[in-house]
Amino acid sequence: MRRLHAPREDSSLTIRHTKEDTDGDQYLAAADAVTGQTQGVLADFLFPTTYEEYAAFGNATWHFTDRFDVQIGGRYRRTGKGMKRPTPPALPLSGLTDPFVVPRQRADDSTFTFLVAPRFRYAPDLVVYARIASSPVDLAAALRPS
Repeated sequence: MRRLHAPREDSSLTIRHTKEDTDGDQYLAAADAVTGQTQGVLADFLFPTTYEEYAAFGNATWHFTDRFDVQIGGRYRRTGKGMKRPTPPALPLSGLTDPFVVPRQRADDSTFTFLVAPRFRYAPDLVVYARIASSPVDLAAALRPS
């Protein structure tokens, strides 16, 4: 019979930050209907976007005996996505600007996931384990006007 002893613990923690800014430049070329040659830029659209994420990951495994251990882990993530107010596209061939107004859009969300996994080794090549885990839920799936 094996005796329980003070568990040995292995653990790790990771913290991460990401920030991206994109210009999102897109243009519509004007072409000659007969030759297909580009004659200039009909419209130039700018859709600058941002993305920022903070995340923390951690897990620990407690070894209660040389045959039984339990792993516990978690992950928290917070993100922010947005589209800045686009500048009205230049319409060089018409001399006009775009009459449409697009509002600034932003979405923020956060998720937490976890894991619990007990494991028992019957023999060197035979292990029985259980795993209980959550799935992430996106709290702001779509951009919404701010």
